[in-house]
Amino acid sequence: MATAVSGLETFRRYTYWSMVSAVVVLLLLPAITGPVPYPPDPGGTVALLAVLTVIATLVPLIADEVTPMPAPQPRSERARLGLLGVGGVASVIVAASWLHAGDTVLWAFAPAMVVSVGLARLRPGRRQIAITGTVLAALVVGLTVGGLQDDHSPGGLATSGTLTTVFALFLTLATLWTWRVAVQLDEARRRAAALAVANERLRFAADLHDIQGHHLQVIALKSELAGRLLAADPEAARHEIDEVQRLAADARRDTRAVVQGYRRTSLDAEIANATSVLASAGIDAQLHVDPDVHVEGLTEDARHLLGLVVREAITNVLRHSTATRADIGLRRDDDTLLTVTNDGVHTDPTTADGGGLHDLAERLQAGGATLIWRRDGDRFEVHATLPTAVAGAPAQRGSGS
Repeated sequence: MATAVSGLETFRRYTYWSMVSAVVVLLLLPAITGPVPYPPDPGGTVALLAVLTVIATLVPLIADEVTPMPAPQPRSERARLGLLGVGGVASVIVAASWLHAGDTVLWAFAPAMVVSVGLARLRPGRRQIAITGTVLAALVVGLTVGGLQDDHSPGGLATSGTLTTVFALFLTLATLWTWRVAVQLDEARRRAAALAVANERLRFAADLHDIQGHHLQVIALKSELAGRLLAADPEAARHEIDEVQRLAADARRDTRAVVQGYRRTSLDAEIANATSVLASAGIDAQLHVDPDVHVEGLTEDARHLLGLVVREAITNVLRHSTATRADIGLRRDDDTLLTVTNDGVHTDPTTADGGGLHDLAERLQAGGATLIWRRDGDRFEVHATLPTAVAGAPAQRGSGS
């Protein structure tokens, strides 16, 4: 079974291959269209070896740059500096060979690419200073070489070198900046999803605290009162003890209701919570409700069951996908149908923990409803169907008050 590739991994591959392709094509371009005499001319052999050295240097460095953070870099800083040094020497040979052969357009590309990959790791302040220095160096070299060679215009070489350097810097730094922004956004989405789960746990803890705290406080007071009345009024003490037993039974029942998700679970509240949580996670949440469906017209049991479906489906979106869009639909024909769909599925939510939708399907079946789901590629759909006996009779269309 093929392993699903996340959107970030796809973008990483795109970033890597686009940068490598640009380097290879622009460095080998003079061999196809330019005046650089590649083999069998000895000078061309040196130029070709220098070009291949620059490519062999830049490719692993680019691979390091587009390694997903915070994964450890596969090369130490000393190894990176060594590669940059080798690539820098080779790029100077490439630039000199192209200038000597009469190339006036891409002569500065090789050293500019090596420098730009090195600059990508600097802090923003130092990077700006280094960029300015690199552009000025290309300008000075172009003016100097153009002044020493009679067949080259100093202004033309300086202009082409400066523009090529700016292009190489922009190609590298802008692409890597876009990649790093994508990594940060993906990390923010993951943190938002984790925060949504944590908020749900806090909500559950608050509900449990409210129930247990209230019942335990009353039980403590009733028990203390029963102890005081035991000697003076045994009948009243017995009544208080009966009250303690009743309160304990209520506490057990309410706690079970919280654990099973029965307390304060309704369709409208879960839909509102779902759209808010999905938006905070960077997921485009779309709500499609049939105008003939009125949430208030559904029975309390129907709102509760559908609310459970929305909660479970949205939890699966956050935990088992890298979704960019989720749709919640509610319509009513003969039956009431709720659908929740999302893209970006990379883990089957029905096998991740052995519960979830399977348990919810049994709960809906016990309530007279049905729950089905299916996966189609990276798309996952959940469908809950409530017959009229469960959802309640629909309101008459066009009826007035």
